[in-house]
Amino acid sequence: MDTSRIDRLTKRHRECLRLYHQRYRLKEIGQALGISENTVSTYLTEAAAILDVGGRRSAANFLTTFEATHPDSRGRFSVGDNEPVLGTSFISEEGEAALPAPQVWTAFLPIPATKGATNELGTAARILWICAITLLTTIAVLLFIATAGALKQV
Repeated sequence: MDTSRIDRLTKRHRECLRLYHQRYRLKEIGQALGISENTVSTYLTEAAAILDVGGRRSAANFLTTFEATHPDSRGRFSVGDNEPVLGTSFISEEGEAALPAPQVWTAFLPIPATKGATNELGTAARILWICAITLLTTIAVLLFIATAGALKQV
């Protein structure tokens, strides 16, 4: 198997391919790696072109087969070693892609919890956030008015 093509893959290409090989969706890969779904798609397309295979699935299979037959290849990167990696690595000691345990509370935040993630709030949750923000703003304004009135009397 030609190792020069594998050597041209960046660390991000490999991470995306490993997760894609395990049948994670683009959105899940993006959330795990802290990048957008479009960026994941770009990495997978680039990897398929670098490896000169038929498509993303073929590229993922190609990398997995290569790493299975060359166990020393997992830590070897010749291109992109200095890429910033957000968060922790999502590759377990056994070489399997491992997504972190989801944090339930982050699903209810009005903004994404990680850089590059999308907001997936449902309609009911959005309405609740609007009501909560409106209520808190009203309370803050009333407290300001009451404090200003009390200071004016002094």
